[in-house]
Amino acid sequence: MRVVGTLLPDEDRQLLEEAIYEAPKWVLARRAPILLHGQHPEDEFDPADERLDKKLSLLRKNKLKRYVFPLKTSAGMRVVKIGEITTFGNALQGLLGQSISRKEHAYQEQAQALGVAATSSQGYLELREGPRLIRSANIQKPLPKEWPLLDDVFAKEYEKHGLAALEPLAECIAHIHKKKFFHADLKGFHAYISKLEESDDTPAQYACLWIDLARCGFNLSHRQRIINLYQTLRFIVPMQEEPQKVFIKAYCKAAQWQENASDKIYQKVQKFLTYKLRTHPNALA
Repeated sequence: MRVVGTLLPDEDRQLLEEAIYEAPKWVLARRAPILLHGQHPEDEFDPADERLDKKLSLLRKNKLKRYVFPLKTSAGMRVVKIGEITTFGNALQGLLGQSISRKEHAYQEQAQALGVAATSSQGYLELREGPRLIRSANIQKPLPKEWPLLDDVFAKEYEKHGLAALEPLAECIAHIHKKKFFHADLKGFHAYISKLEESDDTPAQYACLWIDLARCGFNLSHRQRIINLYQTLRFIVPMQEEPQKVFIKAYCKAAQWQENASDKIYQKVQKFLTYKLRTHPNALA
Protein backbone atom coordinates (compact mmCIF):
# COMPACT_ATOMS: atom_id res chain seq x y z
CA MET A 1 0.00 0.00 0.00
CA ARG A 2 1.09 3.56 -0.63
CA VAL A 3 -0.03 7.09 0.23
CA VAL A 4 -0.39 9.71 -2.49
CA GLY A 5 -1.64 13.27 -2.38
CA THR A 6 -0.55 16.81 -1.80
CA LEU A 7 0.08 18.79 1.39
CA LEU A 8 1.32 22.30 2.01
CA PRO A 9 5.12 22.30 2.54
CA ASP A 10 5.13 22.87 6.33
CA GLU A 11 2.64 20.10 7.17
CA ASP A 12 3.64 17.09 9.29
CA ARG A 13 3.46 14.60 6.42
CA GLN A 14 4.87 11.63 8.34
CA LEU A 15 2.24 11.84 11.08
CA LEU A 16 -0.58 12.55 8.63
CA GLU A 17 0.38 9.53 6.53
CA GLU A 18 0.37 7.40 9.69
CA ALA A 19 -3.06 8.82 10.50
CA ILE A 20 -4.57 7.75 7.18
CA TYR A 21 -3.16 4.23 7.62
CA GLU A 22 -4.40 3.88 11.19
CA ALA A 23 -7.55 6.07 11.25
CA PRO A 24 -10.14 3.35 12.06
CA LYS A 25 -7.91 1.77 14.75
CA TRP A 26 -7.17 5.15 16.34
CA VAL A 27 -10.84 6.13 16.45
CA LEU A 28 -12.09 2.79 17.80
CA ALA A 29 -9.35 2.83 20.46
CA ARG A 30 -10.43 6.40 21.39
CA ARG A 31 -6.94 7.69 20.59
CA ALA A 32 -8.58 10.01 18.03
CA PRO A 33 -12.01 11.24 19.22
CA ILE A 34 -14.62 11.73 16.51
CA LEU A 35 -15.73 15.34 16.10
CA LEU A 36 -19.50 15.79 15.94
CA HIS A 37 -21.35 18.73 14.36
CA GLY A 38 -20.68 21.93 16.28
CA GLN A 39 -17.77 20.47 18.29
CA HIS A 40 -14.36 22.10 18.41
CA PRO A 41 -11.08 20.20 18.95
CA GLU A 42 -10.65 22.05 22.25
CA ASP A 43 -14.12 21.04 23.54
CA GLU A 44 -14.51 18.37 26.19
CA PHE A 45 -15.75 15.15 24.59
CA ASP A 46 -18.71 13.23 25.99
CA PRO A 47 -18.05 9.48 25.55
CA ALA A 48 -21.71 8.76 26.32
CA ASP A 49 -23.05 10.85 23.41
CA GLU A 50 -25.50 8.67 21.45
CA ARG A 51 -24.33 10.18 18.14
CA LEU A 52 -20.82 8.97 18.90
CA ASP A 53 -22.01 5.44 19.71
CA LYS A 54 -23.86 5.29 16.40
CA LYS A 55 -20.81 6.38 14.41
CA LEU A 56 -18.50 3.93 16.19
CA SER A 57 -20.96 1.09 15.57
CA LEU A 58 -21.07 1.91 11.85
CA LEU A 59 -17.26 2.15 11.72
CA ARG A 60 -16.90 -1.34 13.24
CA LYS A 61 -19.17 -2.66 10.46
CA ASN A 62 -17.26 -0.74 7.76
CA LYS A 63 -20.41 1.27 7.01
CA LEU A 64 -19.26 4.75 8.13
CA LYS A 65 -18.45 6.75 5.00
CA ARG A 66 -17.20 9.95 6.63
CA TYR A 67 -15.76 10.85 10.03
CA VAL A 68 -13.63 13.63 11.41
CA PHE A 69 -11.08 13.78 14.21
CA PRO A 70 -8.57 16.34 15.55
CA LEU A 71 -4.86 15.63 15.40
CA LYS A 72 -2.05 17.55 17.07
CA THR A 73 0.86 17.81 14.62
CA SER A 74 4.21 19.59 14.56
CA ALA A 75 2.54 22.27 12.39
CA GLY A 76 -0.28 22.77 14.90
CA MET A 77 -3.73 21.29 15.49
CA ARG A 78 -5.32 19.83 12.38
CA VAL A 79 -8.77 18.46 11.55
CA VAL A 80 -8.57 15.19 9.61
CA LYS A 81 -11.67 14.40 7.51
CA ILE A 82 -11.63 10.71 6.55
CA GLY A 83 -13.50 9.23 3.60
CA GLU A 84 -13.89 5.43 3.74
CA ILE A 85 -14.76 3.23 0.77
CA THR A 86 -18.04 1.57 1.75
CA THR A 87 -19.96 1.28 -1.54
CA PHE A 88 -19.33 0.22 -5.12
CA GLY A 89 -19.85 3.82 -6.25
CA ASN A 90 -17.15 5.06 -3.86
CA ALA A 91 -14.80 2.33 -5.07
CA LEU A 92 -15.43 3.18 -8.74
CA GLN A 93 -14.80 6.88 -8.13
CA GLY A 94 -11.58 5.94 -6.36
CA LEU A 95 -10.42 3.93 -9.38
CA LEU A 96 -11.11 6.98 -11.54
CA GLY A 97 -8.99 9.14 -9.23
CA GLN A 98 -11.95 11.04 -7.76
CA SER A 99 -11.74 10.53 -4.00
CA ILE A 100 -14.11 12.62 -1.89
CA SER A 101 -11.12 14.16 -0.12
CA ARG A 102 -9.43 15.21 -3.37
CA LYS A 103 -12.69 16.85 -4.50
CA GLU A 104 -13.20 18.58 -1.15
CA HIS A 105 -9.66 19.96 -1.24
CA ALA A 106 -10.27 21.41 -4.72
CA TYR A 107 -13.65 22.86 -3.70
CA GLN A 108 -12.17 24.26 -0.49
CA GLU A 109 -9.52 26.10 -2.48
CA GLN A 110 -12.17 27.60 -4.79
CA ALA A 111 -14.35 28.60 -1.85
CA GLN A 112 -11.34 30.10 -0.07
CA ALA A 113 -10.59 32.20 -3.16
CA LEU A 114 -14.21 33.46 -3.09
CA GLY A 115 -13.96 34.28 0.62
CA VAL A 116 -16.83 31.98 1.67
CA ALA A 117 -14.91 29.10 3.31
CA ALA A 118 -14.78 28.94 7.10
CA THR A 119 -11.46 27.12 7.21
CA SER A 120 -8.50 26.38 4.97
CA SER A 121 -7.50 23.10 3.38
CA GLN A 122 -3.90 22.05 3.98
CA GLY A 123 -4.12 19.27 1.41
CA TYR A 124 -5.39 15.73 0.88
CA LEU A 125 -4.01 12.19 1.07
CA GLU A 126 -5.16 8.90 -0.46
CA LEU A 127 -4.27 5.42 0.78
CA ARG A 128 -4.12 3.11 -2.22
CA GLU A 129 -3.37 -0.54 -2.92
CA GLY A 130 -2.41 -0.58 -6.57
CA PRO A 131 -5.13 1.44 -8.33
CA ARG A 132 -7.68 0.64 -5.58
CA LEU A 133 -8.55 3.41 -3.13
CA ILE A 134 -8.71 2.25 0.51
CA ARG A 135 -9.48 5.58 2.19
CA SER A 136 -8.77 9.28 1.78
CA ALA A 137 -8.29 12.28 4.05
CA ASN A 138 -8.72 16.03 3.70
CA ILE A 139 -6.57 18.02 6.13
CA GLN A 140 -7.89 21.34 7.42
CA LYS A 141 -7.04 23.93 10.01
CA PRO A 142 -9.51 24.10 12.94
CA LEU A 143 -12.05 26.91 13.11
CA PRO A 144 -11.61 29.77 15.56
CA LYS A 145 -13.24 28.56 18.78
CA GLU A 146 -15.07 31.85 19.35
CA TRP A 147 -17.10 31.62 16.13
CA PRO A 148 -20.73 30.61 16.84
CA LEU A 149 -22.92 28.49 14.58
CA LEU A 150 -25.52 30.17 12.39
CA ASP A 151 -28.16 27.92 13.99
CA ASP A 152 -27.41 29.31 17.45
CA VAL A 153 -27.20 32.96 16.39
CA PHE A 154 -30.39 32.85 14.32
CA ALA A 155 -32.38 31.08 17.08
CA LYS A 156 -31.34 33.75 19.57
CA GLU A 157 -32.09 36.59 17.16
CA TYR A 158 -35.50 35.19 16.18
CA GLU A 159 -36.52 34.82 19.80
CA LYS A 160 -35.44 38.40 20.47
CA HIS A 161 -36.59 40.19 17.29
CA GLY A 162 -39.12 37.88 15.63
CA LEU A 163 -39.71 38.31 11.88
CA ALA A 164 -37.19 41.14 11.66
CA ALA A 165 -34.43 38.57 12.27
CA LEU A 166 -35.16 37.03 8.87
CA GLU A 167 -33.67 39.95 6.96
CA PRO A 168 -30.03 39.40 8.05
CA LEU A 169 -30.45 35.68 7.31
CA ALA A 170 -31.76 36.50 3.84
CA GLU A 171 -28.78 38.82 3.27
CA CYS A 172 -26.43 36.04 4.37
CA ILE A 173 -27.81 33.58 1.77
CA ALA A 174 -28.04 36.28 -0.91
CA HIS A 175 -24.37 37.15 -0.29
CA ILE A 176 -23.09 33.70 -1.32
CA HIS A 177 -25.47 33.56 -4.27
CA LYS A 178 -24.17 36.87 -5.60
CA LYS A 179 -20.78 35.12 -5.74
CA LYS A 180 -22.41 32.24 -7.68
CA PHE A 181 -21.63 29.86 -4.80
CA PHE A 182 -23.91 26.88 -4.16
CA HIS A 183 -23.70 24.75 -1.00
CA ALA A 184 -25.43 21.44 -1.71
CA ASP A 185 -26.14 20.77 1.98
CA LEU A 186 -27.14 24.18 3.28
CA LYS A 187 -27.94 23.87 6.98
CA GLY A 188 -27.38 26.13 9.96
CA PHE A 189 -24.71 23.86 11.45
CA HIS A 190 -22.64 24.10 8.27
CA ALA A 191 -22.25 27.89 8.64
CA TYR A 192 -20.21 29.81 11.19
CA ILE A 193 -20.53 33.47 12.07
CA SER A 194 -17.21 35.21 11.47
CA LYS A 195 -18.43 38.77 12.11
CA LEU A 196 -21.27 39.58 14.49
CA GLU A 197 -22.59 43.09 15.20
CA GLU A 198 -25.24 42.84 17.90
CA SER A 199 -27.79 45.46 18.94
CA ASP A 200 -30.50 45.60 21.59
CA ASP A 201 -33.03 47.34 19.35
CA THR A 202 -32.42 45.83 15.92
CA PRO A 203 -31.41 42.37 14.66
CA ALA A 204 -27.71 41.55 14.63
CA GLN A 205 -25.78 41.85 11.39
CA TYR A 206 -23.42 39.01 10.56
CA ALA A 207 -21.32 37.31 7.92
CA CYS A 208 -21.38 33.54 7.37
CA LEU A 209 -18.54 31.26 6.33
CA TRP A 210 -19.17 27.65 5.34
CA ILE A 211 -17.84 24.17 6.10
CA ASP A 212 -18.47 20.69 4.65
CA LEU A 213 -17.63 21.68 1.09
CA ALA A 214 -17.33 18.23 -0.48
CA ARG A 215 -20.47 19.00 -2.51
CA CYS A 216 -20.82 22.54 -3.79
CA GLY A 217 -20.83 24.51 -7.02
CA PHE A 218 -19.43 27.75 -8.38
CA ASN A 219 -21.81 28.60 -11.21
CA LEU A 220 -25.17 28.99 -9.48
CA SER A 221 -28.10 27.77 -11.57
CA HIS A 222 -31.78 28.61 -11.11
CA ARG A 223 -32.45 25.12 -9.77
CA GLN A 224 -29.55 25.35 -7.31
CA ARG A 225 -30.87 28.67 -6.03
CA ILE A 226 -34.29 27.09 -5.42
CA ILE A 227 -32.62 24.14 -3.66
CA ASN A 228 -30.78 26.47 -1.28
CA LEU A 229 -34.00 28.38 -0.56
CA TYR A 230 -35.83 25.11 0.13
CA GLN A 231 -33.02 24.01 2.46
CA THR A 232 -33.12 27.33 4.33
CA LEU A 233 -36.88 27.03 4.85
CA ARG A 234 -36.61 23.42 5.97
CA PHE A 235 -33.58 23.56 8.23
CA ILE A 236 -33.27 27.15 9.50
CA VAL A 237 -36.46 29.24 9.18
CA PRO A 238 -39.42 28.26 11.43
CA MET A 239 -41.80 25.90 9.64
CA GLN A 240 -44.67 28.40 9.51
CA GLU A 241 -46.18 30.28 6.57
CA GLU A 242 -45.57 33.86 7.72
CA PRO A 243 -41.84 33.64 8.54
CA GLN A 244 -41.22 31.59 5.40
CA LYS A 245 -42.95 34.15 3.18
CA VAL A 246 -41.11 36.99 4.91
CA PHE A 247 -37.78 35.23 4.37
CA ILE A 248 -38.38 34.63 0.64
CA LYS A 249 -39.41 38.26 0.11
CA ALA A 250 -36.36 39.51 2.03
CA TYR A 251 -34.09 37.16 0.06
CA CYS A 252 -35.41 38.31 -3.32
CA LYS A 253 -34.77 41.92 -2.31
CA ALA A 254 -31.28 41.23 -0.91
CA ALA A 255 -30.30 39.12 -3.94
CA GLN A 256 -31.86 41.62 -6.37
CA TRP A 257 -33.57 38.65 -7.99
CA GLN A 258 -37.28 38.21 -8.85
CA GLU A 259 -38.20 41.07 -6.48
CA ASN A 260 -41.62 41.58 -8.11
CA ALA A 261 -42.39 37.85 -8.13
CA SER A 262 -41.48 36.79 -4.58
CA ASP A 263 -44.93 35.20 -4.07
CA LYS A 264 -44.40 32.98 -7.12
CA ILE A 265 -40.92 32.06 -5.88
CA TYR A 266 -42.39 31.21 -2.47
CA GLN A 267 -44.93 28.88 -4.10
CA LYS A 268 -42.21 27.22 -6.18
CA VAL A 269 -39.99 26.68 -3.14
CA GLN A 270 -42.94 25.39 -1.12
CA LYS A 271 -43.74 22.85 -3.84
CA PHE A 272 -40.14 21.61 -3.69
CA LEU A 273 -40.25 21.58 0.12
CA THR A 274 -43.49 19.59 0.22
CA TYR A 275 -42.06 17.00 -2.18
CA LYS A 276 -38.85 16.64 -0.15
CA LEU A 277 -40.69 16.35 3.16
CA ARG A 278 -42.75 13.53 1.65
CA THR A 279 -39.88 11.65 0.01
CA HIS A 280 -37.09 12.37 2.52
CA PRO A 281 -38.87 12.99 5.85
CA ASN A 282 -35.83 12.26 8.05
CA ALA A 283 -33.05 13.94 6.07
CA LEU A 284 -30.69 15.43 8.65
CA ALA A 285 -27.35 15.25 6.85
